[in-house]
Amino acid sequence: MITPITRQLIRLAIEEDTAGGDLTTELTIEPDHKGVGFLKCKETAVICGLWLVPEIIREVGANLQCQFTVKDGSNWFRDKYSESCLVH
Repeated sequence: MITPITRQLIRLAIEEDTAGGDLTTELTIEPDHKGVGFLKCKETAVICGLWLVPEIIREVGANLQCQFTVKDGSNWFRDKYSESCLVH
């Protein structure tokens, strides 16, 4: 469950990331373009907070679906070449 404080932090992070817009994206990608994206770890890590991804997507109003290939608490090793999340 998302608390009001967590929701506010999500909104602040989105505002910070999008305040100036993304001119390159706006000029090069059509608004109705469909694609697939991946989240990848570049460093050794422990995966956590995956439950927030759908909430962030919902907050920005995007029509996306996520399929996670790892679980919260999973170890992620730097040399492992694999995606942690498929977004489409």
